[in-house]
Amino acid sequence: MTRQAFAVVIGTVALIMGFYQYLSMDLLKIDRKILGERSRRKRNGVKRPNFVLLTAEDMSSKVRCFGDSAAHTPFLDELSKEGVRFTNVHVTAPVCAPSRSTLWTGFHQNTLGTQNMRTAQPKLAQKLGESNGWLYDYEAVIPDGIRSFTETLRQNGYFVINAGSPVPKTDYQFGDMDDTMWDLQGGRASWRDRPSSDTPFFFYWNALVTHESGLFKPFSEPLTQVVSSRKAMLLAIFDMIVCVVRWWEGDDQPTQASDVRVPPYYPDTITFREQIARQYNNIAIMDKQVGRILAQLREDGLWDDTVIIWTTDHGDGLPRGKRFCYDSGSRVPFIYKSAENFHQSSHPGSTSSDELVSFVDIAPTILHLAGLPDEAARLPGRVFIGNIGLAGLERDAVFCATDRFDENHDMKSRSVRNAKWKLIHNLAPGTPYLTPLPYRDRLPCMREWKALSDAGQLASHNKTAWEDKPEWELYQLDTDPDEINNVFAQHVGIAKDLQIRLANHLESTDDLGMTLSELEMYNRMYPGGRQPTCKAPAIKQCPGATDTNNTLCIKAAENHTSMLFRWRLPAMFLGKPMFFKNSAWRLLPHEHVEEIQTAHLCSSLAASSSGFHVVLEAKATRYGYKDSSIVFHKITC
Repeated sequence: MTRQAFAVVIGTVALIMGFYQYLSMDLLKIDRKILGERSRRKRNGVKRPNFVLLTAEDMSSKVRCFGDSAAHTPFLDELSKEGVRFTNVHVTAPVCAPSRSTLWTGFHQNTLGTQNMRTAQPKLAQKLGESNGWLYDYEAVIPDGIRSFTETLRQNGYFVINAGSPVPKTDYQFGDMDDTMWDLQGGRASWRDRPSSDTPFFFYWNALVTHESGLFKPFSEPLTQVVSSRKAMLLAIFDMIVCVVRWWEGDDQPTQASDVRVPPYYPDTITFREQIARQYNNIAIMDKQVGRILAQLREDGLWDDTVIIWTTDHGDGLPRGKRFCYDSGSRVPFIYKSAENFHQSSHPGSTSSDELVSFVDIAPTILHLAGLPDEAARLPGRVFIGNIGLAGLERDAVFCATDRFDENHDMKSRSVRNAKWKLIHNLAPGTPYLTPLPYRDRLPCMREWKALSDAGQLASHNKTAWEDKPEWELYQLDTDPDEINNVFAQHVGIAKDLQIRLANHLESTDDLGMTLSELEMYNRMYPGGRQPTCKAPAIKQCPGATDTNNTLCIKAAENHTSMLFRWRLPAMFLGKPMFFKNSAWRLLPHEHVEEIQTAHLCSSLAASSSGFHVVLEAKATRYGYKDSSIVFHKITC
């Protein structure tokens, strides 16, 4: 092919793609117009606040406004000046996916069946040729009637967005529910993409840069010693992404190894200091990212109409933090800024609060602030912001649980914590605290710690992590915040009271990790070893519809499903349809009926044209289930 011919081909392809994009933009405008009208109908003229929920991964309170002078977090510090710092917030699981399932549903992960880290990974492990001892490949089928609070917000007129740096976070343990939970999803997705300026939004953004993997030394380790060669290649690619993110964000490393505090359960070595300093510097990068998001809110004039929450998915990504029920794994920083135009703060004049808060409290609190108190009341957590006039006292205890981690079954535990004491029940006593875990064992500090232990070079308080666990641990937090001195034998009465409290909690939450083996839970969720499938909905003319007012209704075939619909819209050019393209999936209300006036839709597409078709498609989804088949109805305009 000559250069001239090649140029003609490239030019033709570019022209076609540009024309396709031009027509697609018209479809996007139509889709947004329809969505905006649905949103207005659902809100019934009620003005509601916007929400921005920002999370970082794998970090505890290494933030300057929380009292850590080694941290460089100017944007979070500035945000805290306009809000409230909650200093005693605790996750229900000290690892990401189980914790996130609680965040989105408002229920403990052990109630949902999402407690094992992870569920649907064995198939991936088999593809990678890795023998890991995981027996089951499943998505948790959660109890009837439980759904993400973002779905509830969508059904009440909110435009719900999932963003992240570099990509959105979607590991919930109950399947691919992206079409149900989010209106829009993408690394650069924004509230600026909502259908109209008066549409309230919920914007979620997650920072990956603070994740445990950001503490690995890229390309410097013999990965095949801890994982298979194919997975080593994938991890090397991930290492490259981490390096690019650091370079792009300007990794100026403001915290040095000499600046950090080394917790007493670690040996004070240069390796540990460098790892902790690396964690601070990753946090500094995350802070810059948060700063850009906050600047956009101010630029768009949305600051006083928007509730802003910043927190993390669980505690430190270092050993004895993540995957443990100590405060280093369960306690997270939490900043709340109210939407001033809605007067929602329950802590007027306060800059901090040390009340106990659980991750199960976040979902009902957001629903309450969104003006949906009845929906909030259906959840087991308590509203801890904007709750003036509500009955209910502050929490007197929070609960945490660990179960299987990858192939490791020896880290299972349950804990209860009040303001002064923490009780931990280890369900695999007699096994070491730090049993092998290949992914975590990539950490340089982890390898050094084990080498020092094997060589007998650790002080007594540094080697406890390599010793066998007792069945029970009790810590007095006001005098022992690092939870080093187990005083279970010295405070039998206190321990007994907390044991009763923990037992009551496990019963009231129907803890599946205590009542069923993973195989028994799998068989209950997947009868006959097969994932259940939703039944398809029906699209029919609504009762009373006429030829002049043709109205379609979508109806569910069964209870406890979420109903979605979308348009297969024609791209019009000179009054004629050129091609068809799907709109995004839209969510039906809980009553599972959507009235669609076809005449209004056709006029939105092409007021002066006729004789073309629009296709309405619908499907049913359910958490942990396979989606139903897609049903469709052709509309002639």
